[in-house]
Amino acid sequence: MDCSVSGYLEKRTTGELCGILNYCLRENNYNSYEYMILKILEILEQRLSLEDLSPAVARYLTRRLQKDKALKSE
Repeated sequence: MDCSVSGYLEKRTTGELCGILNYCLRENNYNSYEYMILKILEILEQRLSLEDLSPAVARYLTRRLQKDKALKSE
């Protein structure tokens, strides 16, 4: 039995994952839940295309890419 966070998330329905993801992306929660967000996106990517996800996901991914780019240029 997989009792890890990953195992728990993989057992959730797509709707449940989207709900958790939307909570994690609210306001500034994304800093606190970065691991969860990335894991949920990894699972959802296997189930549906990223275009089917909410605009909040697109905003998060844009911020993350900008942050990664800024870190690389330092």
